[in-house]
Amino acid sequence: MQTTISGTVYSDIPTNLSMNPMNGDIAKITNETAIKRAIRNILLTDTYERVWLPQLGTNVQSTLFEQATALTLKELRDRILFSIEKYEPRVNILDVIVSYIEERDTVHAKIVFAIRQTSSPIEVDVFLDRVR
Repeated sequence: MQTTISGTVYSDIPTNLSMNPMNGDIAKITNETAIKRAIRNILLTDTYERVWLPQLGTNVQSTLFEQATALTLKELRDRILFSIEKYEPRVNILDVIVSYIEERDTVHAKIVFAIRQTSSPIEVDVFLDRVR
């Protein structure tokens, strides 16, 4: 479901650089989809990973190798919240829920937000896996 944002259209290009079949240009993603993708990219980026903006990211990978305690999950939540508030000005964060899924040995982050100028909540689910 697309959210109407009082005449403002947020757009981005897809990470797989898919082509628009109608005109052969790179396709674009808009509004909710573009913002969800931006949030996901922020979460999956470690600090110093991008040369042009080294402070961008959450640096959650280092925390994923620690024991999954309440304190570790709170630290992850705080990092996620800080990074999104700092690097994604198009949204108001409503909630960040971080949980450990023992069966998959992964961390699940659920971010609930509203696009500025709207009030409808939108959810993004990101699974954070340990990568070596």
